[in-house]
Amino acid sequence: MKTEKFLGINALAIATGIVISLITFLIAAAGVLSGKGLDYLNLVGELYPRWSPTILGACIMAFWMFLTGFFRGAIYRLLQLSELQRRMDRPESVLMAPRPSQNIQKSISDVLPRRQTG
Repeated sequence: MKTEKFLGINALAIATGIVISLITFLIAAAGVLSGKGLDYLNLVGELYPRWSPTILGACIMAFWMFLTGFFRGAIYRLLQLSELQRRMDRPESVLMAPRPSQNIQKSISDVLPRRQTG
C-alpha cells in the first residue's frame, strides 16, 4: 500500500510539474519572441531568480515552474490521499452509499400516477 501511495504522489507531482513548466515556457518564449507582454513577464519574473527576457530566461522560468508544480502536485495528492483514507476508516462514510431496505423500495407503478384512458 505504501509503494502504491508513493508512486501515485510521484506521478501526479511530475505530471503537474511538466504541464505547468511547458505552459510557462510557451508563454514566456512567445512573449520574448514577439516582444509583447514583457512587462507582465518581468513582473512575474521577479519571483524567480535568474529570469531575463530571453529564451534562456524562459527555460529558467520553466525550471522554477516545474519545481513549483511538482511540489503543488505532491501536496495536493497527499491531501487527497489523507482525505480518502480518513473517509475509508469511518464506516458511515460519505463514499459508502446506504443500502435500500425492503420497506422503502417501491415499484415504478406505485410512484408514477396512473393514466386514465377513455
